[in-house]
Amino acid sequence: ETLMAIPEELQNESSCYFIAACYKQMKNNTTAIFYFKKAIKLSLSESTTTYYSEMADSYQILNQNKTAETSYKKGLLYSDQPMTFYALAILYDTKLNNKKSALLYYNKYLATKPDKSDDKQYIDYSKSRIAALSAH
Repeated sequence: ETLMAIPEELQNESSCYFIAACYKQMKNNTTAIFYFKKAIKLSLSESTTTYYSEMADSYQILNQNKTAETSYKKGLLYSDQPMTFYALAILYDTKLNNKKSALLYYNKYLATKPDKSDDKQYIDYSKSRIAALSAH
């Protein structure tokens, strides 16, 4: 069973939620999950990750580094922003003394293929830290 689709441009958080709830009642959980995810995405600002990253940076300034870590990771739940990976790598590398996690996040940053001209300093630093951390 399928419901009559609402055109994409008319879908919003509420309509996607109700479509998901209907599919759930019809025991079509795969489609229900699709629409629940869509409802969540439509309910959030595209800037949610940025807000968490800025909050994390403020926690770092206050030397509340574990809380900063938590905030960066919450931001990553909403989208994978390259600079959030980079910021986490720096946090692990310089404040939390967790070289394994620093390596992980430097590599995740580079895996996003950041712009070679705009982000050259971050790319170069990440590569140098990966080499240094891997040598130990």
